[in-house]
Amino acid sequence: MAKPNPPSVEGTTIKKPRVATVDILKGITISLVVARHIPEMATLMPDRIFFGLGLLRLPLFFFLSGVFLKAYSWQLLKKKFSQIMIPFYLASIGFGLVYYYFLGGDLAKTALSILYATGKTLPVSPLWYLPTLFFALVVSSLFIKFYEQGGSKVIKLAIFAVACIYLIHRFIDPNYIYEFDLAGLYYRFRGRFMNIDLVPFAALCVVGGVYG
Repeated sequence: MAKPNPPSVEGTTIKKPRVATVDILKGITISLVVARHIPEMATLMPDRIFFGLGLLRLPLFFFLSGVFLKAYSWQLLKKKFSQIMIPFYLASIGFGLVYYYFLGGDLAKTALSILYATGKTLPVSPLWYLPTLFFALVVSSLFIKFYEQGGSKVIKLAIFAVACIYLIHRFIDPNYIYEFDLAGLYYRFRGRFMNIDLVPFAALCVVGGVYG
């Protein structure tokens, strides 16, 4: 699949045309995320296929999210916040109110759980990946800006990759990991604000989509 080069930071705006295939693949990966959260799906397919869903779904989604990503700008930050974080907070607050009014939850704790925003605290835990996506896109867009400003691009990519791998290594407990997927890594960590521990891994996937 042909993909236009990443945008230049130098003045002129380069508009990347949408590629329907990418949007379709992103829709498929989201469907896989939903399927992976349905316990009954494990009984409808071989274990290896079910495991494969967990292996690929979110890394592939983050990879595809980088295909059209541009260099960092204030406009990009506002756009991504309105596209990702505002719907995230609206959905979380809506479900939080349902939880509070109909299930007798504690209002203060529910509000704090939404602000902290991890899969262990959110009223709807599968929404945890949205803040991770937002921060990964911001980090990756900053890297694009740095990458396009001259100098050895190979060295810059190597530094970025090594930095991400180092941070990933700092967070992983090899004795715990039983799934080599993003969600499996996530469940190792129960309290880090907005799953900030996963941003290096997600950003590595996003940058792979930008330059892959």
